[in-house]
Amino acid sequence: LRSSFRTCVVVALALCAFALESHFEHFVSLVGALCCIPLAFVYPCFAHAAIVGPEDKWVFFRDCLMGTVGLGLAVFSLAENIIHWE
Repeated sequence: LRSSFRTCVVVALALCAFALESHFEHFVSLVGALCCIPLAFVYPCFAHAAIVGPEDKWVFFRDCLMGTVGLGLAVFSLAENIIHWE
């Protein structure tokens, strides 16, 4: 069952790549803005802030600031991708 699901996902992504071959770089940028930036910057910061809690105010502030900057980067990347889509 897992193998067939993985096969379907790979086939679906291959079909997307084939259908969007002229705009594939925009598609990759869109995936990066929506998935990779939050995964790299936002989720770890907010998870660490939830674990540490407001006991250490400097660490909590730093985590929230980094998470907010990550959200800003994601929104900026998404907006730039939409603006420059041809």
